[in-house]
Amino acid sequence: MHGQAAAVPNPKVGAFYVAVLPQFVPAGSSHLAMGFLLAGTYVVLGMFWSAVLVGLRPPAA
Repeated sequence: MHGQAAAVPNPKVGAFYVAVLPQFVPAGSSHLAMGFLLAGTYVVLGMFWSAVLVGLRPPAA
């Protein structure tokens, strides 16, 4: 939870969305819907990767 709280006010996260994600929005589609879909995909992949890292860590002694 601390990582999410630190990422929300981070301007680099917003700059990433503004700079990188628009190039993947197809012409003629709803920009808002595709933006939410791409941002949601980014969040889900990040959560999945975090879960993988937690699952691979050695058990606490």
